[in-house]
Amino acid sequence: MPHKWSLMIGGVLLVHWVLWLSGFYAFLPESVADVIFLPVWIVICAFGAVLAGVEFKNNTAFAVPLAGFTIVSFVFAFFLEGLSKM
Repeated sequence: MPHKWSLMIGGVLLVHWVLWLSGFYAFLPESVADVIFLPVWIVICAFGAVLAGVEFKNNTAFAVPLAGFTIVSFVFAFFLEGLSKM
């Protein structure tokens, strides 16, 4: 069984993706969305990377998808950051 923290970070990453894909952040004022969106995504990805490393010793079958999802989210967050600065 995976650690509870690993499950929570995986769930939070999934919720963050669902909120972004559903357009939830478009309903927030721009100043609030800018403060919340990218920093939260980067912090969640950092926690996901750390917990995937810790989880690798406990449950490799859960750690590999968590690490992959974290890496994809991290790369996509930097892509969006670069795109928003253009």
